[in-house]
Order: sequence, then C-alpha cells, then structure tokens
Amino acid sequence: MGKEEETGNMALMDRPANGFVSTTRPDGKTTEVKTNSGKTTEEKTNCVKPKRLTKLKNLLDDKMFVDVLHKKCIEEVTCTPERCMGSQYAHMTKRPPGVPRPKEELIVHAKDFIDQYYQSIKKLNAPAHLERMEEVLSSIESTGTYDLTASELTFGVKTGWRNAPRCIGRIHWSKLQMFDARHVTTAKEMFDALCKQIIYATNNGKVRSSITIFPQRTDPREDYRFWNTHVIQYAGYRQPDGSVIGDPMNCEFTEVCIEMGWKAKGGMFDILPIVISARGHDPEMFEVPAELLLEVPLKHPKYPWFSELGYKWSSVPILTSFLFDCGGIEFTACPFNGWFMEAEIARDLCDPNRYNITETVAQMMGVDTQSPLSLWKDQAFLEVNIAVLHSYQDAGIYITDHHSVSDSFIKHLENEQRLRGGCPADWVWVVPPIGGSLTQVFHQEMIRYNLKPSYEYQVAPWKMGVDKDRGKSNRRNLHFKTVVKAVRFGIKLMNTVLTRRVKCLVLYATETGTSERFARTTCDIFKHAFRAKVMCMDEYDVTQLENEALVLIVSSTFGSGESPEQGMIFSKHLTTLRNEYERLRSGNDGPLGNVRFSVFALGSTAYLRCNFCAFGRFLDNVLHDLGAGRIIPVGEGDQLYGQEESFRNWAQDVFKTACDAFGLTETIDMAAAVGALVKADVIWSASTFRTTALEEKEMDVWTGLSKLHSKSIVPCKLVERIQLQSAESSRQTILVKLDNEGAVELLYQPGDHVGIYPTNSPDLVDAILARLDDAPPPTQVIQVELLQETIMPSGSIKTWKKTGKMPRCSLRTALRHYLDITTPPSQSFLKLLATQASRDDDREVLEQLSTVSQLYEDWKHEKTPNLLDVLDEFPSVKVPPSLIMTQLPFLQQRLYSISSSPLITPDQIHATIAVVEYGAPGRNSCTREGVCSGWLNSCQIGEIVPCTVRTESGFRMPDDMTLPIFAVSAGAGIAPFRSFWQQRKINKEMLLAKSADGKSWGEMNLFFGCRNPAEDFLFESELRQMKAESILTGGYIAFSRMQGKRKVYVQDILLQMSAAVYTGIVNRGGHLYVCGGTEMASDVNDALEKILQKEGGMSLDAAKKYIQDLQNDNRYHRDIFGAKVQRYLKTDVKLEKALKPKSSQKTATDPVNPAATNPGKTPETNSVKTPERYPVIRTEEYAVLTPQKYPVITPQRYPVKTPEANHSGQGSWGNPEEKPEETKRKNKKTSSRCSII
Repeated sequence: MGKEEETGNMALMDRPANGFVSTTRPDGKTTEVKTNSGKTTEEKTNCVKPKRLTKLKNLLDDKMFVDVLHKKCIEEVTCTPERCMGSQYAHMTKRPPGVPRPKEELIVHAKDFIDQYYQSIKKLNAPAHLERMEEVLSSIESTGTYDLTASELTFGVKTGWRNAPRCIGRIHWSKLQMFDARHVTTAKEMFDALCKQIIYATNNGKVRSSITIFPQRTDPREDYRFWNTHVIQYAGYRQPDGSVIGDPMNCEFTEVCIEMGWKAKGGMFDILPIVISARGHDPEMFEVPAELLLEVPLKHPKYPWFSELGYKWSSVPILTSFLFDCGGIEFTACPFNGWFMEAEIARDLCDPNRYNITETVAQMMGVDTQSPLSLWKDQAFLEVNIAVLHSYQDAGIYITDHHSVSDSFIKHLENEQRLRGGCPADWVWVVPPIGGSLTQVFHQEMIRYNLKPSYEYQVAPWKMGVDKDRGKSNRRNLHFKTVVKAVRFGIKLMNTVLTRRVKCLVLYATETGTSERFARTTCDIFKHAFRAKVMCMDEYDVTQLENEALVLIVSSTFGSGESPEQGMIFSKHLTTLRNEYERLRSGNDGPLGNVRFSVFALGSTAYLRCNFCAFGRFLDNVLHDLGAGRIIPVGEGDQLYGQEESFRNWAQDVFKTACDAFGLTETIDMAAAVGALVKADVIWSASTFRTTALEEKEMDVWTGLSKLHSKSIVPCKLVERIQLQSAESSRQTILVKLDNEGAVELLYQPGDHVGIYPTNSPDLVDAILARLDDAPPPTQVIQVELLQETIMPSGSIKTWKKTGKMPRCSLRTALRHYLDITTPPSQSFLKLLATQASRDDDREVLEQLSTVSQLYEDWKHEKTPNLLDVLDEFPSVKVPPSLIMTQLPFLQQRLYSISSSPLITPDQIHATIAVVEYGAPGRNSCTREGVCSGWLNSCQIGEIVPCTVRTESGFRMPDDMTLPIFAVSAGAGIAPFRSFWQQRKINKEMLLAKSADGKSWGEMNLFFGCRNPAEDFLFESELRQMKAESILTGGYIAFSRMQGKRKVYVQDILLQMSAAVYTGIVNRGGHLYVCGGTEMASDVNDALEKILQKEGGMSLDAAKKYIQDLQNDNRYHRDIFGAKVQRYLKTDVKLEKALKPKSSQKTATDPVNPAATNPGKTPETNSVKTPERYPVIRTEEYAVLTPQKYPVITPQRYPVKTPEANHSGQGSWGNPEEKPEETKRKNKKTSSRCSII
C-alpha cells in the first residue's frame, strides 16, 4: 500500500537509469549514484568519495547489503548528477504522450523481457526460449509489434508489481490475479470485464489483489482508456465562493462527466460514472451497478459523533489510470487493485487539497485549533486513522495498518536482496504518512530505480485534445420488433462467445497411460461447452495455476501412496504453496480462490487401503486448502474392478455440475456432450487413418523411447545375470547387472528405482503381425497419417498429415518396443475392434464387452487376455495397422529397486528381480512370464536394456549415520537393502578414522522373510559377510515353509524383539524401512502398532497417530508393491473370485510394478488379524545371522544341502554370486511354457 496521491496499494515512480539512480537517506539527504562507471556524485552539500557499489544500511540494526539489481535497468531516469527528481509526483516518459516506441527500443525491451520470463521458469537458453525469441523478433521485424502469451503476460503483471518502487505492500506480488481481456473490442465489453474484476476483488470484504489487461497499444489514436483514476471516484463540485463540495481532486473530471450528460447530485460522496473509450472511439459512460458497490461508513470506537459526520470510503482501491509497460508492449487500460492501508484513506480525508476534515474533527474533539502547539492536526489525523481501521474491521473489510505493512516491506526487502540482489524502493513514498520514525522503513536506506516490466503514469485522456462532446451521440428511432430481434440475437451471440471463453484445463499424471487416456476423454467432453485443453503435469507451468478458471485432474498413484513421476514437480509446488499460505494466512482467501476444480484418482485396492488413490486424494485436499472451489467430491477408480465405469460416472457428473456452476447449461446440447463419453475414445476410423511407407532409417530404440515418453532414456548393457534361488525352487529371482557406461542421466543413490523399458516376445509379435490386415512388410519404416480438413476461402481441402507421437519405425519395432500388447485391451479398444468384425456373433460380443462394465470385468479377470488372445477369440476381426499404431497404449517402464551402491559399482546398476509367472486359460493353459522380468530372464548377455532412474527421496538412508536402522523385507523386497549395506560398508571404509571404534555408527538391523533356506535365502553368503564385518548389527531370518515347523514371518520376529525395536525407534530416533508386498507391509504396520501399545503404553489411536508422525517426519519409509491384475493359475478357479478380487487373496500374480513378487503367506493365513495371529515364538524358531563360514563352495551354482543343518532347519549352500549355469534351469522351465510374454 503506497503513499498517496493515487489511492490504493500501488504507487509508482519515475524510470531507472543506465547512468544514474538516486539513494534517499533517512536524514533527508539524497545521493546520486552513477551505475555504469561506478562513480558517485552527491549534491553540492554532500560530496563523498567515489563508490563502486551502493551499500544500503538499516540504521536500527546496522544490517548492510549491496544492491546490484539496479544494473539490470535498461532505461534512464530523469535524475542527473546535479539534481534528484525523486520527489516529483509523476514522472512521464521521455517520449511525448501518444508517440509510439521506436522499433530499435522495442527490440531491446522484448529481448530483456523474454529472457526474464524463461529465466523465471528455469528454461533460459533452452530450445523453447530460443524458438520464442526468434518468433518475437521475426514478428517485430514484419509487423512492428508482437503478442505476449498468457503465461508471459501473467508473469509480467506480477513482476511489474514486484518492481514498483513506490509500493510498500509488494510482498504479495506473486498472488496477483490476472484477467486477460485482450479480446474485447468495445467499451461495453471493457465495462463488463471491469465489473467481473470488481466482484472478484471485493469478495464480500475479503479483498483479493487483481488486474485486468485490455488490448495493447497499436496506434496511439486507437488506445483503450479508462478516463477515471479509480473505479470508485467521488465527484467534486466547485461552488461560486471557491469552495468545493466533494473531492476537490476530481473537480475537473466531474465537469467532464457533466458535459457528457451525467446528472450531478451535488453530494459529498457522489460516485462518478465510469468513462471508457475503446479503440479511440467515442467515450461512453457507465454507472457501476449498486450491488457491486461496497462502501464503508466511518465511525470511531470512542467518539459516537464521528459517525454523524457522514464520512465514508470505498472498500477496494481499483486504480484505472496506469499504463502497463511489458516487454516493450504498452497496455493503456489495466485496472489494478490491492487493498487499503488505513493511512491512505486518512490522507484522502485530511489533506488540505482533498476533503480537509482535520479541523472539523479536531473541533469536535475539543482540541484548541488556534495554536499549532496543541498539535491539533496530529491528534485529529491520528483519530481519523483509528476510525478508518475500526470501521473497516467492524464491516469485515480487509485493511492493513501502517506498522504491519512497514514490517512486511522490510521482510520483502530482505527476500528480494536474497533472491534478486536488490529491491527498487522510493524512500519518499514508501515511508507511511503517519508514524514516521516509529516505522521500520523510516530507518532503512533505499535506492530508487525502475525496472521493467513497470506501471507508468499517463496523461488524462481529456487533457490530450479529446473532444468531450463526442460522448453525445445521435440516436435514431427503432421499431420495437427490431429492437427485440436485435436483443435476442445479441443475447444468443454473447452466450456463444462467453461459452467459448471459459477456459478448462485438464491435467494428468500417469505411470501406465490410463490416466492420460481418461484425461483426453475428459477434454473431448468439456470441449462441448468450454475452451478445454489437456496437458501432462510435468509439461504445465504450475505457476500459472492460479490464473485458471476450471482445473480437472486425472492422476494415478504410485507405490505406497506416492506421486507418479510426471506429478512430482506439480505436487511439490502445491505443497510449498500451501505451507507458505498457512504461514502467512490472513483474512484473505487462498491463492487459488478463483479456481474451481475436481479430481479423478486412479488406484488399486491391492495396496493398503490408506494408499488407495492416495495421490489423487492429496491433490484434492491441497487444492481445497489453497482456496480452490471443489465442484464435486474426488472420484476414485479401482484398477482391479470397474475403473472405466467409475470414470464415466465421474466425468458425466463433473461436466453437468461445471456447466451449472458457469451458467452454461442452457447453451449446450447436454445429451451430445454426455454421449461423447462413449465416442470420445473412438477417434479412429479406417477412412481417416492410414500408414505410409518412408524411405528412412529407424532411429535407435532408446532414442525413440526418449521421444515417445519425453524423458532421457539411456541404453545400458546387460553384463551379468545371476539366479539367486536354488534349482529345486519352483520360483526364480535374478540379479541383473547393467553397465551404464557412467551416464550422468543414470546417477542414483541407495533407495532409488531403475526404470526398465521391456521388449515384447518376438513369437508374440510375429503372431500378431500375421493377423494384421493389408499390412506393409514388417520391416518397412512407416508413419501414420490422418486425413484433416482445412477450410479455405474457396472451400474445404482435405489433406493427409502425420499424426501421433509414435517415432518413425517399422511395424515389428513398434510391436516389439513401443506398444503394450500383453495388457488386456480396454473397452474403448474393443469397441473399435467391433467395427472391424465381419461376423455378427463376434461383433455383438465385442460390443457387449465394450459397453457393459460388469461383463467386461468378468471377461478380463477370468481370461486375462493379451492382444493375440483377443484376436484368436474373435477370428473375424480384421485389424488395420493404423488401428494398432494409434489406439494401443504405449509399453511402460517397469520399476525395480536398485540393489547396488554407486560408490562400489559406479558404472553399473544392479536390480533384484522376481520373475513373475502366471497361468492363462486357453491356448493349452500355458504358463506365462511377466513382460519385463521374463525378458530379462531369457535375453542374451550383452542385450541393450533401455533404462532411466526414478529418484525416491522418501526412501533414503538417514543423513545422521548414528541413528539406528531397522530394515524389514520379504523375498525380492530385500533389493534396496543390498544397496544400503553396500553403502554403509564403503562409508565405514572411507570414514574409518572417524569411526574406528564403531560407536558412532548407528545400528543396522535386517529382518528378512523367505520360504526356506534350501530355496530362497537370497544373498545369504553376502549377508553373513556383512555380519562378520559388523556392517549389519543384527540379521533375523524368518522361514515360512520349513517342513515340520510352524510358519514364521518378519512381523513375528519384530513382536518377539518388541523392546529393542521400541527403544531403537522411539527412544533413539531410529528409522524403520519396509520393502515388500502389500500384505507383509500391512502385517508389519499392525505389529508396529502392537509394539507401541505394549512397550509405550499407548492406546490404539495413539499408536496410529505416532506412526503417522513417523511418516511425516520421514522416519517410517515404505517401498510397497502389490497392485495386481487378477491372474489364473492352471488349476480351475471359480468365476466368483474373479468378480471381486481382494488384495487379501494370494495368488500367483503379475504386479503392475513388478519390483518383486510378494512371497507372502499361504491363502489360509490371510484372515482378519486377531491377537492369536501373533503367537509367542521361541528364539530357536527363526534364524539369527552369524559370521560362521560355510564349507568350501562347490562348482555347482545352486545350494547343496549338508547334514549339518542348524537348529532352524537351515541348510548351507554355495556362494550365490558365483557364475550361474543356467542351461539346465532354462530347459527345465521352458519345456512346459509357451511363448514368453
């Protein structure tokens, strides 16, 4: 909130200098600083030695900082080495009013602004920046101007407020709401846009800062101008005796309005009409609707007579006279509002050239007004300030006091010094008109300069030779019917225009592609009534979120309730924004108060219930916390059952509700829009899509994947594959070692995931190729083209154009590396197949499957069909290649916990992978393998494996290495803990001198579950070695399939050791890590609750609360896998089980994120837990790692049982790191397996 005369929280100054800036000191002296040479010159009475840098000091605390930001000025100020012009009220540009900016100057400003914008989004010198710069310069060269994008304009208006040297309330610059009205062409449209801003800004007293931007200046004779200085501007009537009734500052403009036909009322607080001229046309007058006016009658908390004086003031200061200068483009109409500081209103009322009520108030107070010694002016002015504060607070209108805003400006000054190296500030204007040296800003040295973008003063339109009589227009008489027809046509046209102008943003974040498909369907539906667009979260400039009208989010959940990779930056920004808002929370709405939203969350009930759709729920909550308006509650779709139907229900509800909220229901065909739910995905047709041959070479697979997924995907070489389970085991777990050749894109830390893009089975690909209709040769490089219609003046022209994201490749390459051919096809894909069936029975069944959700879910869960299965089941379907290339989802990465330390194997990434196997009915009921684990288990050594790294900041070893670690895992869930113990080993070796006694190292205890030691005791010899070297403090192994012994799980051991676990986690601040399947993670969580109850005396609710606090403090880390697509074993399974798959039902499954299979428990143990679920076990019933050395390792790769089994029933076997002999295992496994997919 700045100093007056311009009432409002925005006050501005003159332009900055390449040569000179002025520094105003608290003692009133002014120093001129020459910035380009480093020399300084003071006024004659204040000569100082030359300075290279300008040091600014706070005289209260002696804080000193150097301003370097002023070096970024690109225009001169009016000050010179001999004189300071800083105290002048208005500083005009050197160009006379109405003279356009020269092209050379425009280019300088444009380059500077475009650089600022791309630097703000951290894309300086990126291809997008360079392309945009070239586009701008080309436009200036050809047309003499250019247009700012909406994002650039939003950044510009906020930065302009941030740069305003005369504004004391700039700390809220980033919360400024911009309304883009550059499309308007008439004064009426300008007035309507202004009314919308008034409604938004007033907000029932919870004032919000905002600005509306109207079309830019092209020809100064066709400017868009508001003739008022404020939206609520009180008239001033000159009287014959020279006195004024009303506001003397507005006498001239009042006379202008009267000459234009306004009916004067003659009161003290008559609101003047809004006078607007558009495109240089005749000015038009508009009365602000009474329902939009919110004025505050003034009263005093101590003096009842004050209210009888009849004083009042407006609630929101909307300034309309500034020119916005951004990137060389000038916007002559840009109404801006902040909120009032109480001293601004008090000045308007008390200044001698304004209402001048000081003497009246002093006399009513009984103060002697004859002698200045009574300080009657100061007393009266103080009481008017008190009255203003009291009146606004009592009316519920947001206002700030001069002390609070002074403190906030000092905070802003410190922030800007840290972020930008300085802050332009005009001491003369920033120091409030009351309080003086009692405020912090009085004692702060400041430097005055003017950066771009900026807000500048303009000459009033009626002072530039505009004919005021132009406002009087001749009217011709119109027949009533003609008027009615015109009104009806105008209403219909306006409704159509408004419908098109309502923006709708659809954002998605996906791991498998389903969210993207749903998001695009949502966008197609909303295009019936909104200006809708769809974007991936990681491609969206999240700083623009507060400028959206309607935001719809479709997002999946990754792992144990985390964000998909595409949503990480988006979620972090929202979290930061919420934390900042809660810290600075005031009476205002949140920063997203103008946004309306809804979320559709995708998840899987195979995970813990608390993690189901967790990321979507998080987005829903945080958007609501930031003030956004929730249209309908969050929608949720379960991957295991009815997801498509849930989405359709949500999409239909949110569309209807959004149309109601924006008043669009009567302007659209609701039936057609809702019908798009069925048709939205069905965009393909044989007549509009085709494939054409290219005489080009295919790009490398990893290059194509990088282009397809918009991320850097690096080729790695498979250098070794080790079978970790014994030959006798019916299951397989492999350790793969990938050579990354030191690629910086694959730098990782223990706890991170490696993303591997798999390759489909060549047998499956060949079988599908054989079924395609009219296909080119499998190795022919092709592209997909779409027949598009272009409207020309002479008529429409249809042309074939390339479409889709698919890189140039052959059909074989697309099916092998880019397309998902193993996941059961979606209902929308089946609907397309139905259009290609030549037999009625095939078509009818496909249509039923594509429209009846219950039938589709039954079919999908019972048969788990891949693409070839579907083509076999419906043999009359003829599949064109263009359908496959455009409608199948892309093959997604599979994420695996990294099992190595970068300090030990800097050029390699190790991954521990459980080979997923499942049975499928039909086609000889063969056993199949997971698409990625099966490929890695069978491909040749030396195979190129496309990889990326996913950072998991929530699964890191503690920074404080003295804290205890409790690592709990089962099966391949041990994967990340191998990287932990390797990292601890190398850390100990590197820091040996510091930690020679070992006391400074925190304990590392491992709890590991497997079936029996003769089959799947993964990394046994390595674990024993770590125990021998004291890397592991303790190792506790639970066996669940020991013949003749009870089943023991990791949670049983935790309960047995409850005292040690409680002490380590609660008393010593330790970290608990859990990695494995959902059931194991749930059981461990239950065990932790029991430990807290038993050892800490907590209630169940208190234990749950403590566990939540552990997660919030990042001391309870979980890496959980377990989302399942229901699979069927070779044995018969009842259909009823497929209809409602439960996460508690344990089958051989293929996880969507197959970091490992869940060794879990047998089905009979998956009941609801009771106290008997965890019987007391004896120490001898589980194994404790010892550093004992086993017999000499035999050449055989797999375990050799010895008679000397320990009391836990463990056998000993060879070193699992020995080179494997895989031929026997492969022959054994593949003999009963059909094509690997």
